[in-house]
Amino acid sequence: MKLEKVLDCLNSFEKNSFLKIIDSIIQSNPKNASEIDKILTDKSKDLKNIDNINIAKVFYFLEDEFSEYLKGEFIKGGIHLTQVPTTSCGRQFCGLGRA
Repeated sequence: MKLEKVLDCLNSFEKNSFLKIIDSIIQSNPKNASEIDKILTDKSKDLKNIDNINIAKVFYFLEDEFSEYLKGEFIKGGIHLTQVPTTSCGRQFCGLGRA
């Protein structure tokens, strides 16, 4: 499933949590900062104000940093896996949640 479709299925709390992580990675000057700035400058500097397609484009440039973030959270013990029966789209998935 494409990220923009997953984002469409999330409620505002889940989506905002994801966007906060992405925003914190952007603030740490990622390796593809110039490409991300082009996307954000064209649309908006605030991730909450851009559409899911452009959020997915930004995420594409942050995949390595996001992966490192998740690894760090698992090491710290801040994330645990929870079984979530369905999304608002009716699809089953295993989501990430805070301990």
